[in-house]
Amino acid sequence: MAQPYDVAIVGAGPAGSTVARFVAKEGFRAIVFDRRNTIGVPVQCGELVPTSSEAHRLFPRSKRMPKAVQIPKRFVTNKTNAIRLISPNGRSYEFPFQANIIDRKRFDQHLVQLAENAGAEFRLSSTARERSNMNILEIHSKQSTYTINSKLVVGADGANSVVARSLGPQYVHADPDLSPSLQFVMSGADVDD
Repeated sequence: MAQPYDVAIVGAGPAGSTVARFVAKEGFRAIVFDRRNTIGVPVQCGELVPTSSEAHRLFPRSKRMPKAVQIPKRFVTNKTNAIRLISPNGRSYEFPFQANIIDRKRFDQHLVQLAENAGAEFRLSSTARERSNMNILEIHSKQSTYTINSKLVVGADGANSVVARSLGPQYVHADPDLSPSLQFVMSGADVDD
């Protein structure tokens, strides 16, 4: 049986958890679904976050952006003052860019905790398979498949978003537009910090 929620959010990364926090804080009934068993695992891309001053430089008219990128110091693992891109032919390009490198696993878990403290509900190991025009989500978990009814659905489920696909082809990224990558966490490497 469909349960009524004010907002159903697909994806418990920083965007989804932040939406859940502010929606729940305003007194709306919010639920977040994420396919992962543990928030922050595996680590997703996005550890490089501009500092507040860099955000202000990039978005000089925005009052919100410098505040949006404020990261508690306990999640900052490194800092950078420049970005260096190396092309396949070995040519190097460097430009100034002040950023914090963050521990995404711990930071993502922190954002979920803030959302839960505000009253948001989280369901892990739960995959949204379909969204209807009436904002009914079909959810598949290890235990069952069920539906959730919501006044509003937020798609924070990444490049291959089920929510975006439900809105039509103009909201779906073509594979050539995506940039697949592999990520490794290294220690003891002899490289410039």
